Amino acid sequence: MTFSRSLRALGLAGALAAFAVPAARAATTIVNVAAPNESGVTLSLGAGSYTVSFTTGDFTAWNPWSYTSCQGAGPQVNCFGWTAQLKLYTAGDGSYTTYSMTEPTVFWATPYWSTAEGALAAFQDAETNGTLVAQARGADNSVGATTTVGTIAFTLSGLTDVRFVVDDGVGQYGDNSGGVSLLLTLPDVTPPPVTAVAEPVSASLLLAGLGLFGMLRRRRG
Repeated sequence: MTFSRSLRALGLAGALAAFAVPAARAATTIVNVAAPNESGVTLSLGAGSYTVSFTTGDFTAWNPWSYTSCQGAGPQVNCFGWTAQLKLYTAGDGSYTTYSMTEPTVFWATPYWSTAEGALAAFQDAETNGTLVAQARGADNSVGATTTVGTIAFTLSGLTDVRFVVDDGVGQYGDNSGGVSLLLTLPDVTPPPVTAVAEPVSASLLLAGLGLFGMLRRRRG
């Protein structure tokens, strides 16, 4: 009797698992933006809400002019050292303003550091503390309104080309080194429901259990 109950419970649990609806989950991808490339990286993204954060991927930070003579630790005032400054072009609604495909928003923290690791840490700290600077730029790179944010976020109403570029003015990219790696979080995606089709291994185990149950019943008879 106990064995029979166990088999029935096993069958019920398997059926429930087969019909379970998977939970929605957010997908992420790393976008690597090379600093010497003035065109940056353009992605065609669908409708939904997105966030962007600074991370380590192919790059840690980038350096204008490949300048490496910064001395000491910490931020550099009179030295073009390492930074992670980012330009974002998209026609979506953003956490700071309405981003534009012709007039970008630039995000930056303490401008330059003596090491790439120091620059990345400064930008990540700014995200955590809500002190990441968001600054509107004109098509000619003129400076517009400025505020601070903790998260780079934008919402798209439909399929849109979103462009990620390092911030180095106009026509000044040839002597850069390094780049920026960004963690792009995509909208929540609910996986398709699992169909109630037993996997080969599960089916084999079930048949073996049923066979054993039949043998036990015959012996009792």
